[in-house]
Amino acid sequence: MKRYLALTLLTLMTVAAQAQVRKLFINKNGDVTKDSLKATSYKLYQKLPDSSWLAAQ
Repeated sequence: MKRYLALTLLTLMTVAAQAQVRKLFINKNGDVTKDSLKATSYKLYQKLPDSSWLAAQ
């Protein structure tokens, strides 16, 4: 029984982690950068439950 509970919790944590909104930072040349201080803009993207992606600028 503990095995099923642990498996269920792990599955729920994985789904919740994938549903997080992430930022993609873009510098003045239009290239992707990991440094938010050098970025001039950013895009938000999120993995949707049906395995498609949603992006907003």
